Amino acid sequence: MTDLPEGVSRRLHRQRRLARLALLWEALWPRAWPVLGVLGLFLLAALSGLFLHLPLWAHLLLLLGFAGALRRSELVAIDHEHLRFTTEGMVLFIPHSKRDQEREGATIGIPRGLNPLSCPVRAVEAWLRRTRIEWGAVFRRLSPGGALEDRLSPQGVWKILRRRATLARLTVDETERLSPHGLRAGFITEAYLKGALDEQVMHHARQKSIATTQGYRRRARITRDSPARLLDL
Repeated sequence: MTDLPEGVSRRLHRQRRLARLALLWEALWPRAWPVLGVLGLFLLAALSGLFLHLPLWAHLLLLLGFAGALRRSELVAIDHEHLRFTTEGMVLFIPHSKRDQEREGATIGIPRGLNPLSCPVRAVEAWLRRTRIEWGAVFRRLSPGGALEDRLSPQGVWKILRRRATLARLTVDETERLSPHGLRAGFITEAYLKGALDEQVMHHARQKSIATTQGYRRRARITRDSPARLLDL
């Protein structure tokens, strides 16, 4: 292979890489679809390396939104002062959210991931290093020239994810709705499938109602816990 012309060698290397990614995506698809929904599939695609051109800020929105089970209003409200890094991961203070009527805020932990490409903590650290943000909003609008501007809006999150889903060539069935909530719902669903307890999910996702939490659990386990499994069909 080293005797081939440089241009040919590069093209072959790219084809091998695309073939490996295609096999990975084919393996992920059946498992991902019923669990994470439309945006969850996009997340898996991004993490598999299929979209290596994904900008760091868009990558970070996906990773942190998923790992923190964050609403888009919570994502854009994050300030540098709300973050505390440790050897084990990151402690995130969420000043207020949809169900926090008393505005007491909530604190959640996000551990460091095993894979550097899918680790939300490393992504936050990389973003802060690159942008040199030391105070105020972590997520900010970018000018056409790439300069940081004011705080990103919740609608801005929606536009970014919709644009990235278009680049990923994801199509949405008429019965589906493409929404940033897919990241939050996907985390809760996946956590239950991995054996998380109700109290763990309620705290991490800032849910006040046990009925809401258990609704996610029932949907997550609807096939696995079906009594039809006992019939050996």
